[in-house]
Amino acid sequence: MINKVSSKKIVIPIEIKVREFLPKAYLAYKIVINSDFNVIIGAQRNYTNKLIYKNCILLDKNTKSKDRQVFAFHKDNYIAMLDEEGPISFQHKTIIKERYFLEDLESQIDSFLFSGKNDLKKINFDKIKDKTYIVGHPKFDFLKSDLEVIFKKENNFIRNKFKKFVLVTGHYPSVSVRTTENWISNVSKKILGNKKYLDKHIKTKLKFNTFRKNNYKSLLNLTIKIARENPDIIFVFRRHPMENEDFVKNKFADRPKNLKLIYKFSVTPWIYNCNFHLHSGCLSSLETIKLKKNLITYLPFYSKEFFNNYKNFNPFFTKEIECLKFFKNEKKMKKKFNYRGIENTLFNFSKVHSYKEILKVFKKKYNHIQSEIIYKKIEKNNLTKMTRLYFKVGSYFKSILNKVTLIRNIFTKFLPHLTDTKENKNLKLKSISQKEMRNTFNLFLKADKKKVKIIIKKLSQSTFYISKNKKHF
Repeated sequence: MINKVSSKKIVIPIEIKVREFLPKAYLAYKIVINSDFNVIIGAQRNYTNKLIYKNCILLDKNTKSKDRQVFAFHKDNYIAMLDEEGPISFQHKTIIKERYFLEDLESQIDSFLFSGKNDLKKINFDKIKDKTYIVGHPKFDFLKSDLEVIFKKENNFIRNKFKKFVLVTGHYPSVSVRTTENWISNVSKKILGNKKYLDKHIKTKLKFNTFRKNNYKSLLNLTIKIARENPDIIFVFRRHPMENEDFVKNKFADRPKNLKLIYKFSVTPWIYNCNFHLHSGCLSSLETIKLKKNLITYLPFYSKEFFNNYKNFNPFFTKEIECLKFFKNEKKMKKKFNYRGIENTLFNFSKVHSYKEILKVFKKKYNHIQSEIIYKKIEKNNLTKMTRLYFKVGSYFKSILNKVTLIRNIFTKFLPHLTDTKENKNLKLKSISQKEMRNTFNLFLKADKKKVKIIIKKLSQSTFYISKNKKHF
């Protein structure tokens, strides 16, 4: 056992490091210094490899219900579900239907946490009303911290290199197998089974994917044109975390000198330092609004069904020529930008703090729990060595085969799990070091001007135990 002292433990997994690490580490930090809960935080691909959890609270993003039936973490623990990407009110109804397929989830999830009132309009939550809570979103607590301190290094780099610039964010991984029709259809079939509405659901979902893809392609074309027409303005394009870097480089091969391709740091310091943020359906737009930056929304393939929330953002363009003209009009560029209805989207947009709301729920429901974490007994013998070798060799050949388009397409259609290669996993998160975790927590303490002793212990690969109490180690 990790410790012999009874304690309440919250488990916070991280899937995509560049997007999730800082906000989730900040949530862990706030929980530990403001409560008697301890936190295990680590890479989603690693945190269960060597550890068994009992009576812990897992802050889950949206694990598919069918996957949870196989990896039944919920049977010995409590699952609190909060969509990591942001308010589900900004997601399409087909995505929400699959993420919140209540026929399965109702028995798996102990607490449903939502970002704002608008989220509840998107699902029929009568069945789960007694375990539904509006808590805001932890990412927006992080944005209220002292970003001058936390991003000192990043701010200096960006300001010295670019001074003033327009940030353009990509929202779509165009080369990813996960955006193919086969993959999208298979995910729906796996979750919804043989529902009568399955075909209609898949058709609508594929249409939504086409709109997203076309908006992204249009954004790329606009970015080149707008940079050429405004040579005195610097444009910084930042790709989606899962977008193929070679695709972006090839697309912008003949770009003008004032268009820069940079994938460095998380998106937050870029938003924090930009003068304008141009997007075509990127959820980072909500961060832009929170940080009081000027947001420009361009959705040429607009549909009220798919993108109605973005219509509340002004300026809002559906025609390329109008967006190009906007950058030529200094008066309009200096005009105050307008965003409506944000408080109902994000409960913690202003004064409320999400971590406090989450702790209210956890103290009310889980104050009695006694959590345990136990190291798995892994016998070292010839069989385990052969098993490790088998998976290592299998992983190697899986990566090689996925580089052949025909084979990858066959995998996508019939064996989609085989497309999830080591390279794809590393794109999401390769590793987290103890030094990195310690330095991050020190930045939070410095930003808050606090002197609190926080103990960080490495439990296994990219997995850490955070506590204020030495007795817990």
